[in-house]
Amino acid sequence: MTELTGTYTEYCQEAGVKPSKDVIALIKGQYPEEIMELDFSRVYIARKMVTVIGKLVEACRNLERLNLKGCQMENNELQLLDSTLRKHGGIKEIILDETGLSLAGGKMLLELCKMNPTVKSISLRKTFISTEYQNRINLQ
Repeated sequence: MTELTGTYTEYCQEAGVKPSKDVIALIKGQYPEEIMELDFSRVYIARKMVTVIGKLVEACRNLERLNLKGCQMENNELQLLDSTLRKHGGIKEIILDETGLSLAGGKMLLELCKMNPTVKSISLRKTFISTEYQNRINLQ
């Protein structure tokens, strides 16, 4: 069993990005098989880092909750995570509050909910996605 920090560092090297000290502090001493929640709230995730986060999500097969609140994520970054989230068999809750997501991101999330029935809740407070559209997403 490999500790998640080693896996994360390896993914960063593959992507050509510097590992974030904030992310390392959050995952230190944890193993992918044990993780049920990844909480990256308020951690700045640059565009190149999104693919690394996607690989971490894939590695954490028992993951049920992904918190990306306030990560400055926008539609383009969400698109990089979309295929991973569609395929993940355990994720039930995704928190994307206080991000720059707009209607285009909302459409991706609506499709994600249709493709992955395991996802039961997507929180989108303080985004540019209307309350009505948020309700559509969460009714899937």
